[in-house]
Amino acid sequence: MPPFAARTAMILAVFLCPRSHAAFEASAAGPRSASLANAIVAAPPDGWAPFMNPAGVAFCRSLSIGVFHIPGLFGLSELRFSGVGLSVPAAGVGLAISATWFGWDLYKETSIRFAVGKKVSSGLGLGLRCQMNRLAISGYGSCTTFTLDLGIRIECSHSLAIGGILTNVTASALQVSTETLPQDLSGGIWYAPIPELHITLEAGKELLSAPEIRVGVEVDILKQLTLRAGIIDNPSVVTGGCAFRAADVTVDYAFAYHWVLGATHEIGLTISFP
Repeated sequence: MPPFAARTAMILAVFLCPRSHAAFEASAAGPRSASLANAIVAAPPDGWAPFMNPAGVAFCRSLSIGVFHIPGLFGLSELRFSGVGLSVPAAGVGLAISATWFGWDLYKETSIRFAVGKKVSSGLGLGLRCQMNRLAISGYGSCTTFTLDLGIRIECSHSLAIGGILTNVTASALQVSTETLPQDLSGGIWYAPIPELHITLEAGKELLSAPEIRVGVEVDILKQLTLRAGIIDNPSVVTGGCAFRAADVTVDYAFAYHWVLGATHEIGLTISFP
């Protein structure tokens, strides 16, 4: 990789990616989240539950496996982002484990997450997620730190739910820096005026960033096809995507367009075992 391109990618990784699915950022991962502008804190869990609000794991009904891949943020192949996760209901609780990898040879982020969610009443779920973050920079070494996230999800009815998540409640920082890793407080609603139409609205505030509004819509065009779209106001990002289902296998595609940096594309696959 040419030195200039390497420096450019490094700058993007450190300064721009915290709002774009990397740098141990606080938003959810996976193409469903990406296509809905990350407005997914109150959404019902599916195969992407390991990457969503940990409280949603309490509502999982079957074992699911999901994998996703971003060939390069903003079209930069050096800024690759991939992940795999598994969720399963077990003994009155929901469990999930996931791992993500971001970067290239010079700059690598690895995160491993374990989440547990439990229903404390028929419609109320609470969740806890522990995350191990490892950063490795060529020529500078590596370091590891742990963070803790708390989540809540309330199913008010079959068509309305609210949720919230507080990330990095331990205010953990990387050992090589005194700067705290992203801390985000987000709350939102999920509403289905009709079974085929789902609307998500979410507000979030990261400790060192301005407040952010996220809106997402997904429509079940057919039993096998769902279309999605979303918008984020800060920074200005437009998102979209789709999901194709065949039996218990779903293939997802998502894109996000930043008005300055350009487009990011993402693909994913989930398998559910009833």
